[in-house]
Amino acid sequence: MDILTFIANVIGSLAWPITMLTAVILLRKPIGKLLPLLRRAKYKDLDLEFGQKLEELEQKANRASLPKSIEPPVWAGENPDDWTFGDYIERLAPISPRVAISEAWRHVELALKEAAKKLGIAESRDTLQVAKAMQESGMLSRDAVSLLADLRGLRNRAVHAKEFDLDPDQAMEFARLAERLLASIQVSGIESK
Repeated sequence: MDILTFIANVIGSLAWPITMLTAVILLRKPIGKLLPLLRRAKYKDLDLEFGQKLEELEQKANRASLPKSIEPPVWAGENPDDWTFGDYIERLAPISPRVAISEAWRHVELALKEAAKKLGIAESRDTLQVAKAMQESGMLSRDAVSLLADLRGLRNRAVHAKEFDLDPDQAMEFARLAERLLASIQVSGIESK
């Protein structure tokens, strides 16, 4: 093997790794911006969209200055173990994230209807109509109603989408947002008495 053949073989062997290294170096900033958005990509981007939407809703809840927790816990019926809302959802989430999301949403609906009843707002089967009536009465902020509508959309997607795999962390994040909304509804019902 002569020196020119050796150099050609070395260059041929290094061409692909050098090309990849160059591409990574040139694209590191755009890739770095995308990585925080990737939680998990599952069936037809639904899982990724769900996680991104939860992050957006967390920011919306912060902008709306919604309370962080419920005092005392809001329950529909008796709870024999005296769990908090968070404990209840935390126990459900690993078993069935869909059920945990559904239960968190059920508590939002029940609290909204209870607050509307206390405030003398006509009861409706549509929680969004009740929330809008509370907004018109000055009991709920526009941001809280918007968050409620977005959470309802996520809940519907989580419960009805086939082949949609949720993880327990997403269910817990949904529940934290639902709890903040519950606290806001609870505060609106108390302050208006």
